[in-house]
Amino acid sequence: MVVIFDDEALLYNHPQEGHWPHRMREVMVPLDIVFLDRNFVIVDIESMLVELVGTPDSELHVYWPSAPAMYVIQIRGGLSDASRIFVGDHVAIR
Repeated sequence: MVVIFDDEALLYNHPQEGHWPHRMREVMVPLDIVFLDRNFVIVDIESMLVELVGTPDSELHVYWPSAPAMYVIQIRGGLSDASRIFVGDHVAIR
């Protein structure tokens, strides 16, 4: 069993702002995906659904930001709502 704690996150850094796709591949816990622009301002938040292990890439749901994003943070599913994180908020990375 995988456990993701409230103080854990995964950060993706893209080479430039854009509409970079993200998929939920072989992850068995729900995640929230927070898209950030180059200034670390939240431009979109999506809830990623758990996909069945072995689902072909062509059948996985693709998550696209509604505005260009350079960074993506994945956190425990539901944490963005529980923490009252909103589009337009600035994120400090430590």
